[in-house]
Amino acid sequence: MEEGEILAVAVTSNEKLEKGEFCYCCNMCKQLLYESQRRSGILMTLIFFNQNGDIQELKLNDMISYPWPK
Repeated sequence: MEEGEILAVAVTSNEKLEKGEFCYCCNMCKQLLYESQRRSGILMTLIFFNQNGDIQELKLNDMISYPWPK
């Protein structure tokens, strides 16, 4: 791994969400993260938090198709 390569990104929001709901990355963010992952060859993990204390981890490749906004 080299300097500047991204292994994981934490995502949170001040949006009022129900238990188990998360604010996912917009399509521009997903594109930027995907290009970084592709350049480095390192699978990136996204860690989502909400104000209810819920945490969800997804690999970037698994969440590319998640809709935004809901």
